[in-house]
Amino acid sequence: MLSLSGVHPVLALEASTVAGSVALFVEGRLMASADVPMGVGRSDGLFPALSALLADAGVAPAALSAVVC
Repeated sequence: MLSLSGVHPVLALEASTVAGSVALFVEGRLMASADVPMGVGRSDGLFPALSALLADAGVAPAALSAVVC
């Protein structure tokens, strides 16, 4: 089993259904999240949401210790 405790920061992405999401965890705690509508006919909202989430939290992409999909 994967433990995110003590690992920081971690970005989680969910894009397998029509209700996607992005979330940022630090020290195993949820710091921020955003829901992203997915599916055929929708513009790509996953990466803009991801960028906004990291920017709002003040976390540079290079600072991520893991990305979980």
